[in-house]
Amino acid sequence: MRMLRSICVFCGSSLGRRPAYVEAAKTLGQLLSELKIELIYGGGNCGLMGVLASEVLQTGGRVVGVIPEDLLARELGHDQLTELHIVRTMHERKALMSSGRMASLPCQADLELWKSSSR
Repeated sequence: MRMLRSICVFCGSSLGRRPAYVEAAKTLGQLLSELKIELIYGGGNCGLMGVLASEVLQTGGRVVGVIPEDLLARELGHDQLTELHIVRTMHERKALMSSGRMASLPCQADLELWKSSSR
């Protein structure tokens, strides 16, 4: 049986309206570290994606971020990641991130950003 080595998580750049979202991100981060599963995510330091990445890092896990150049300054790319890949577009970001297993902690604002960037 092949073990899961990494997982890509798409999640919000905001914290959401419910504290349960932040708790879910923290719980997932702890679980990924405990199971030694590398996190691949959007590379930001804000919102649920920042909470998730920070939790994985604080509990000893590996985190790979993928962020477009134009969002790097706005999202304040996480500066403590194991690896940070800077790409040109949202589509390059999605392609690089989605090359493995995926999960989602969605946010409506991120969905709208994705829709507007693909027009």
